[in-house]
Amino acid sequence: MQRPNTFIRLAASSALSFVLLTACLSPALAQDNDNKYHVCLQATPGIYWASTGDAASKSNGAKFGFGYGANVEDRLTETIYFVFGLNVNAAGVKYSTNDSTQSLKSGTNTLVRSYANTSSSNASIQYLQIPLFLKMKTKSIGMMKYYGAFGLGSGFAISNNTAWTRTVAQAPGTAIVGNGSVSSYPTSGTDTKTADVNPIRESLLIGAGAEYNLSGSTSITGSLMFDNGFISAIPSGKTGPSGSVNPTLYTKGITLTVGILF
Repeated sequence: MQRPNTFIRLAASSALSFVLLTACLSPALAQDNDNKYHVCLQATPGIYWASTGDAASKSNGAKFGFGYGANVEDRLTETIYFVFGLNVNAAGVKYSTNDSTQSLKSGTNTLVRSYANTSSSNASIQYLQIPLFLKMKTKSIGMMKYYGAFGLGSGFAISNNTAWTRTVAQAPGTAIVGNGSVSSYPTSGTDTKTADVNPIRESLLIGAGAEYNLSGSTSITGSLMFDNGFISAIPSGKTGPSGSVNPTLYTKGITLTVGILF
């Protein structure tokens, strides 16, 4: 239990140090101080899906997610900006797991029963995300600017809502699982414990977008981003609430960000 908490503190302090260091150095990199900083208030709907690293598991399709928050743009050069912020994002996934278990007679190698355990999960995990990325803009083309962006998103799990169902196929009789029988385990439920998901989600962010100037430094902005998670959303190898062993589960997404830039 100590390790995840230490990791969260280390990641948060590293992100904060990076933001402060960039803020201190950027005045020397910028050509002038006009419109050096911009604040963007934004909403981010997206479509997410699961990518599993386990042959016994698979994605069950896409799931809608939604996020909101604020980013700060720090102009480093005429066309390059460093972006950092604080967002609340919900990354949802649907997946199923199949595993087989054999019950042996105590103290022997005699097979008593075998059964197949199939579970389906529909998870909505909410994260407090700190994005850190570079935005490379064109110069103004009429009222428009276009840009590409890439960087990292560090997310910290703040809520979990996972609905699951479970089906067990077994030979006649009772197969022993732990201290109870298969029939004593629930066939459906909802898990809301954040302890049952990984506390940190790291992802690669890459995308492109455009800005339309309304007046002065105020613009409407929109972008499409690929949110490529590369840390398992749930603790791999641990037995989940449905009784199935957790797979390695990466969350991927395509997000649409719409915001107002001041």
